[in-house]
Amino acid sequence: MQPQISIVVPIYNVEKYLRQCLDSIVNQTYKDLEIILVDDGSPDSCGAICDEYAAKDERIVVIHKENAGVSVARNDGIERAAGEWIMFVDPDDWLELDCCEQVLRITGKVDCEIIYFQREENNEDGSIAKHFPAIDSRMLSGEDLQKLQLNALADYIQSLGFESTAPWGKLYRRSFLMEYSCKFPVGIKRRQDVIFNLYCLEHLKRGYYYDRVGYHYRRNNNSICRGYNRNMLDILLGFYAKAEEFVIKYHKGDKCRERMLGVLAIKIHGDLRNTLFFNSAGYMPVKEYQIYMMMYYTDPSIKKYLNKPKISDFHSFRDKLSYVLISNRHIYLYYYFCASIMRLKLIVRSIKCRQRTIKR
Repeated sequence: MQPQISIVVPIYNVEKYLRQCLDSIVNQTYKDLEIILVDDGSPDSCGAICDEYAAKDERIVVIHKENAGVSVARNDGIERAAGEWIMFVDPDDWLELDCCEQVLRITGKVDCEIIYFQREENNEDGSIAKHFPAIDSRMLSGEDLQKLQLNALADYIQSLGFESTAPWGKLYRRSFLMEYSCKFPVGIKRRQDVIFNLYCLEHLKRGYYYDRVGYHYRRNNNSICRGYNRNMLDILLGFYAKAEEFVIKYHKGDKCRERMLGVLAIKIHGDLRNTLFFNSAGYMPVKEYQIYMMMYYTDPSIKKYLNKPKISDFHSFRDKLSYVLISNRHIYLYYYFCASIMRLKLIVRSIKCRQRTIKR
């Protein structure tokens, strides 16, 4: 009998959190699940933990494979899935125990291909880091879906009040993914989920937002997404090339989306700023920073779209100021502005740590 939901979990080097994640899945109040654990060649005990859970629960399928990255792992899960719906869960996160039951009720009431639901952000110890205000549950079509796609393209992940670019926090109709060959891009190491959801939104005619917290996203400071990586420039330019490829394929000449590519160029600079130049390990010397930035801004795609946006396309004051400085090539001024902000943050953090120590 076909399961209603296939839950796909790509797993790599998360033994510290994996049991909490799996417990939240196998103990769902809704039982008609297929649970696909993709062990992506994890070097720790994750593979053994997966086998342990599979031995106790016949709903669990374990795929052991050589490490090929999260995109391949999720794509393998999609290919193996037999459920009417597919849900993605990251292995350091967890679900509310009634998540599947509550979200599946919506599928019987509305006709749609993707159901979005709310998440809560938690610290590593599980405490609440961010809780999102309630917004009305509703159908999503037309203008809403276009706004979701534009915001995803510009890297504004919190769109219409919920997370729209991550694969988690959603139910995808499996036949929809198969019909339009929606897969995670292979060959890029960051933000594969953004590209995946851009293609999904391109073909999506009806979605639904359900205002209920079902997913807990853990802010994992040891995540590969947060770590220092000297190759970050090439990694993010690879992502940018995929975003441009999407626009050229489906919306060539669309001025609005070209502006969003310009916004994305500034947002990517922000990632470079945080992971390479200004981080807790220290500051990159300004001359080396300038070399990196010259490499970034001489990239043909970045040059092509950088001056496309309007100032109103940026949501925050920092992004607006960054755009003014960067688009006018005031790289030194931008460097010192960011360095000053980072130093101020470190001072505030140090003061807070001292206050906590005194209280103890």
